[in-house]
Amino acid sequence: MRKLNVVYNHNYDIPLPDGHRFVGTKFSDLYNHIKDSDIYKNLIIHKSIEAPISDVQCVHKSEYVLNVKQGNLSRADERKINLPWSKRLARRSFLAIQGTLQTCLLYTSDAADEGLGVDLGG
Repeated sequence: MRKLNVVYNHNYDIPLPDGHRFVGTKFSDLYNHIKDSDIYKNLIIHKSIEAPISDVQCVHKSEYVLNVKQGNLSRADERKINLPWSKRLARRSFLAIQGTLQTCLLYTSDAADEGLGVDLGG
């Protein structure tokens, strides 16, 4: 049976206020559900790393990227993303971006022989 490449990092979760419509632990909830299932033995788990700021600045305004990283989001920016800024949110943002890229690279590299790939970070 071919194995599925899965990219994950325990830092994908973010703290959110009670009652927030986004479940901040959904990524670890999914990972733990999979880990406790029979599917887990058919997975190759890869840990995501943070995307370099310069890579993210290729597709987002440089000032916005720095504001996310440094905690300088305006109130309007926080309303747009509907998430309160935290160090964990900033880190998660860069982990998830790179996790998606890592998944693509796994699929297009020799690892593609092992099956498909998925990023549990969304």
